[in-house]
Amino acid sequence: MENRTIVDRNTIGYKYKMHNVSLKNLESGNDLIEFLRVEIPCIEGHGPMPFIRVRFAYNGVEQESAYPMDLDKEAFLTRFEQARIKNQSAQEITLDQTAWKELIDTFQQACPEIIAAVRTFYAERWKKLF
Repeated sequence: MENRTIVDRNTIGYKYKMHNVSLKNLESGNDLIEFLRVEIPCIEGHGPMPFIRVRFAYNGVEQESAYPMDLDKEAFLTRFEQARIKNQSAQEITLDQTAWKELIDTFQQACPEIIAAVRTFYAERWKKLF
């Protein structure tokens, strides 16, 4: 997916756009995890939400689950263990405790770089306005 793609969406009566910021250049340091993109919802008339979703692939398979993150708190808003991880056959797999710890650590370590990518995206957008 190309960086900064904007997709129109409509949900529960609110019109919003989903801004996508590519994370393809973000190294995870984990052979099984690849960061793909950040999804930022922007509600028409209100601007961007302070919450994002981080999309990723596990063992080469893009996951249906995305991890929510609070930009103000600079923290993930999820219990990672509750996410469902799927394999190439779209079957849910069970990760052992060590695999979950590695996944959580990988996301926590990437948190500052993910936030930096979002800030860079917004800085570029603001430059266009002035």
